[in-house]
Amino acid sequence: MRDRPIELDVDNKLVYSAHDYPNSIYEQSWFKDPDFPANLPEKFDQMWGYIYREGIAPVYIGEFGTKLQDPKDAPWFEAITAYLSGDFDNDGVSDISGTDLGISWTFWSWNPNSTDTGGILADDWRTVNENKMAYLEPIQFDFETDVSGGDGGTGAVETYARFTVTLSEPADGDVVVQYHTLEGTAGDGDFTAASGTLVFAAGEQSKVVSIAITPDRLAEGDEQFSLVLTDASGAVIGGATGTATIVNDDAAVPPPNPDPDPTPDPEPEPNGDLDALFALVDSWGSGFNGKIVIQNDGAAVSGWELEIDMPYEIADIWNAEIVSRDADGYTIRNADWNGSIASGGEISFGFVGVGQGNAGDIDLFI
Repeated sequence: MRDRPIELDVDNKLVYSAHDYPNSIYEQSWFKDPDFPANLPEKFDQMWGYIYREGIAPVYIGEFGTKLQDPKDAPWFEAITAYLSGDFDNDGVSDISGTDLGISWTFWSWNPNSTDTGGILADDWRTVNENKMAYLEPIQFDFETDVSGGDGGTGAVETYARFTVTLSEPADGDVVVQYHTLEGTAGDGDFTAASGTLVFAAGEQSKVVSIAITPDRLAEGDEQFSLVLTDASGAVIGGATGTATIVNDDAAVPPPNPDPDPTPDPEPEPNGDLDALFALVDSWGSGFNGKIVIQNDGAAVSGWELEIDMPYEIADIWNAEIVSRDADGYTIRNADWNGSIASGGEISFGFVGVGQGNAGDIDLFI
């Protein structure tokens, strides 16, 4: 196609439609390669991806599908959906612009009576196969609302924070883990809270959780929220929390009007009048999520430090930094972006504790 492209007399009428199927459909040589599945992005690129990537012509993957029964099908499914989304080398980072939705596709098939691939519908013709949808939902888009020129006419593109959950090695059998979002400096008005279950089938190594971001026109600082993993079965959670940053893309906050009084204000007390409150957000057999809110009822402060006396180890922390640890607990300080607390203002941070959390065992000193 690169050297001998098809040229029509009428522009914008040609789309190349490739069909791509896994090992269960046909045992291609690249599925037997010792480098499988790392070799798949290069194979996609060689066979049809370069047409899209080099801007030769539009590409539409007219068929791809699997029953997810062959152990080699899950790595293929993961690799091809990542490639279709624009991650051409499968390193977890998109290689296309933020407004580009990736390569168009159709999954084969919706109905369950395809003997080779089954369907998105289960054999009862009613139940959706959630294992398949876990791969497809992150790359779905709506022509009416997400595509410029669609029926909606707005061309608006919904923005997602995408968390990649990865096993240290491909699963031998089913690995199940629960997840939920947790507010940080970003609250419920900044993203769509979500919770659910990830199921890694044999051969799978990573899953993507997409969280919708709620756009606004407020000029504000960057904000963060987290995705927390709990209750794993078939594996041990190594890192329980991932943090997403919502970057401010609105106009800068205008500087305040200068004070007409040339007399300098007295320096505020270093600690203002701070009060710290702990909340046990949730807990499970081996750990818990804690949230600490620091409120300032006095003069503005430009930095804070807090002591947490408790018998629990902190496995992960966000929107704060650990200064030190001793037999009684931890000393925590502000992160780079949340040291300033205005009079009457507040900030919050969170952490994952190890063990069955009890709020009565946790004392705060500030």
